[in-house]
Amino acid sequence: MFLEIKLTALLNARKVKLHKATGTNSKLVDMNKLAFDFSSAVQKHRTLILVIFLCAVLGYSLIGFSSAGPSDTQNVTIDMNGRIEPSTAPIVANGSIFTLTQDLPNCTLHIQYSGITFDGTNHTVYGTIKIENDHVTVENTVINSGGLGILVNGISSVISNNIFFNNLADIQLNKGYATVTDNNDTGGAYMAFYVVSDYNNLTRNSLKEMSVGGNHNTVAENTVQYLENEGKDNIYLNNIVNGTLQTSIPKQTNPVLLWTAIGTALVITVVVASVLLVYFRRRQGKLASNPN
Repeated sequence: MFLEIKLTALLNARKVKLHKATGTNSKLVDMNKLAFDFSSAVQKHRTLILVIFLCAVLGYSLIGFSSAGPSDTQNVTIDMNGRIEPSTAPIVANGSIFTLTQDLPNCTLHIQYSGITFDGTNHTVYGTIKIENDHVTVENTVINSGGLGILVNGISSVISNNIFFNNLADIQLNKGYATVTDNNDTGGAYMAFYVVSDYNNLTRNSLKEMSVGGNHNTVAENTVQYLENEGKDNIYLNNIVNGTLQTSIPKQTNPVLLWTAIGTALVITVVVASVLLVYFRRRQGKLASNPN
């Protein structure tokens, strides 16, 4: 509101100054004072401006990533007895094999039945797949969630031959003894594959980032941009990290995306503020040299 008042006053003063009937020195003094006040306001509130700009960037990103599929989210469940809810969901059960027969629009898929295989047959799930029991396999599925792709809360899961697209994060392993192999991120993910459990086998995945926070995991033959080791006693074999074959245990690092975004936003904010200051100072000089 403070800046808005100053800008309004600045424009009004300029209109009066440009009117030939009022070419007095007092109006020029007011113009100079307002330009100086605007510059001071920008300097005084630069932190607030930066915070607002960062919030706008984050909000735009979240809105952009939530645009896939219909707007109403539904729950689709394979319950603990193998029943499919709602019954109209395009999933066909044949023993322990549950096959997706067409794309599943904007939903959260809950898999609560132990010991089954969910085969996407290369169809797309527009939402998060939540594995909520043990010994569940998810394979041959395209996951486009706009958020988290697969959340694993059951032990001995198998995540195999899936394609991830347009997710904030692809996989989060909360329970151990999982096999995650031959999965591919084809674009859109902010990062990441988060491992916060133990005794997992992570092989031949092509993802943006792997953050291995658990212990006693085997991480082999993956292709990633970033590989983070935050656990203990993990085995790393022949991973390609940012184009370079890595045969040793990676150093513990932190994600760079957030800091990159903050740095970019800061640079943009400084540039915009500088341009505004230069503009008003030049305008101030022109009016001073042409009082009439």
